[in-house]
Amino acid sequence: DHIGGDWALQTKGAQVLIHQKDLQFVDRFYPDHPPFD
Repeated sequence: DHIGGDWALQTKGAQVLIHQKDLQFVDRFYPDHPPFD
């Protein structure tokens, strides 16, 4: 399952879904992202 999709779509116009395995990348490059449910 993909999580954080709504956040991703609203962030800098990103047209991607953030996959769980990418959370480390997100935390590194988008430290101010909202918490994932």
